[in-house]
Amino acid sequence: EVENSRFTALHIGISGSPTSRLDYRMLATWQEGLGTYTRPFDKQRQSVSVMAEACYRPWRDWTVTGAFGMDFGSIYGRNTGFQLTLAKSWTTTGKRRH
Repeated sequence: EVENSRFTALHIGISGSPTSRLDYRMLATWQEGLGTYTRPFDKQRQSVSVMAEACYRPWRDWTVTGAFGMDFGSIYGRNTGFQLTLAKSWTTTGKRRH
């Protein structure tokens, strides 16, 4: 069951590439929840979620990505998470990627 299908939200984000090897993005969402039509919340609930991510390419075809996110407010509670990814890419055609 979805407990919060009626809501108003504002989502913003920025991203960029300060160098050819480094990318970043930052996202933020503010949400005001009303519950559902059949089961509305007694009072409006609010929540804020934020995420920051950086992607670095130290060598050809390799990528290291780190992300950090947080939720706080009365909809999702207080949550914190971190992700670290190491990825290698290649093609099946035998041609090298640039």
